[in-house]
Amino acid sequence: MKELKELGSIYLKDFDVEVYPYLSLSQIQKIINEVLLVDNFEERESIIDYLILCYSTNIDKKIIDDLGSDIFIKSGLMDKVKENIINLDKLIEGIEYHESTGKALRMIAKNIPNDFNNILKNGISE
Repeated sequence: MKELKELGSIYLKDFDVEVYPYLSLSQIQKIINEVLLVDNFEERESIIDYLILCYSTNIDKKIIDDLGSDIFIKSGLMDKVKENIINLDKLIEGIEYHESTGKALRMIAKNIPNDFNNILKNGISE
């Protein structure tokens, strides 16, 4: 087997920005955790874009904060960054998993034995 090497960054000449082509699982989980804290589309998308820019580019966080998210979207940079992240599908998959009905039902089912035992011990309270 040949020596494995990490893929290098991708240079976006039109924007003078480097994109790192992979999000780590830790970065993906951090994005998911932040997304789960909000319940409207605008905030959700802003969080995703903001953290992708922070984790996947060489753009300083202060510049991202100062410019605001709209310019990254309207300039086309955000789309170019996302196009160059190879495992972006894992982020989408992770968000869908955490928001799925199946996961919610598994969490409820997991707690039923404890809840039932508490009811048997303490009765039903009003």
